[in-house]
This record gives sequence, structure tokens and C-alpha cells, in this order.
Amino acid sequence: MIEKAVNIKIVRRQLPTEANVLERQREMIVSKLQSVLDQNNYSDYLPIIGSLLKDYNPEEIAAAAVKLMQEGNKALETPAETTVAPDLGNTGAKPGMVRMFINIGRSQKITVKDIIQSIAIEADVPGKDIGMISIYDKFTFVEVPEDVAEKVLAVMHRNTIKGYKVNVEPARARD
Repeated sequence: MIEKAVNIKIVRRQLPTEANVLERQREMIVSKLQSVLDQNNYSDYLPIIGSLLKDYNPEEIAAAAVKLMQEGNKALETPAETTVAPDLGNTGAKPGMVRMFINIGRSQKITVKDIIQSIAIEADVPGKDIGMISIYDKFTFVEVPEDVAEKVLAVMHRNTIKGYKVNVEPARARD
């Protein structure tokens, strides 16, 4: 409909990952800072910096200034490491396997091949090692070897499959 109205073919592309967006934001911040430094129009702020230099080093002052400038923008924040290990104990999988829940399914035209390729490529798990895959309308279950389950969770977190952002987590045991 839009293509007909503007008489242009719109090419479907994959959305950038969160990491891509944050990296681009970091680049923009660096560019803005370089522009201010190149223009040399910051002399009004030098007395403030001078008073801070008595107690802090220049890198700390610069980092604090950028933080103030970016209040609410997560682009420069280091993601907090989660110290709580996911519970991989009873997920309802066969022995030696962990059953994972993926928040996309048949409605997004996801196939077994898509799931296998994504896990094999992103987590470096041989496709033959991936166990049973059950695709439902809105979600999917997949079994992965116990020894690579944490790696699969880590690399698949916020990944995309067929352009859909995925959330992967250990499945709850079947009742």
C-alpha cells in the first residue's frame, strides 16, 4: 500500500541489534565531544574543572561530565553482569539435556531449520547435538546439551531469528 502511494519498492531489512544501536550512540557521543573540543568554545567551564582537579583526576571528571550529559541514555553504561545463574535443573528435558523456551513460533513462520541454524551459528553447537524441537503458534521449545545450555542462553539472549527479537530462557518442567 505504501509502496504504491510513493511508487518506490521498500526493501525489508533486518533491524539492528541492541548492541548495534548502542555502538552507534557511542560513536555519536564521541563525535559530539570531538566537535566541542575542536571548536574550543568551552572556556567558561574551565574554572569548574580546575576546582575539581584538586580531588579528582581528569579522566574521572570527563567520565562524570559525559554521564551527566547522557543522563537516562544507556549507550555508555556497562551492562551489569547477572550473578544469579539460571536454574537449569528441572526443565522437563531428557537426561543430559536442558529444555529452552523461545518466545517466537509458528505465527512468525519459524521453522525447525531456523532454530537449529540460529543456535548452531550463534552458540557454536553442532546441529546434530540439538535435541527435540517443538514449535507452537507463539513459542518454541528446544532441547540443548546440558554442557552448552548456559552458553546458548548467553548468546541467544536478545538475538534475532528471521528479524524477530528473541527471548530464550530455561523452560519450566512439564506438569
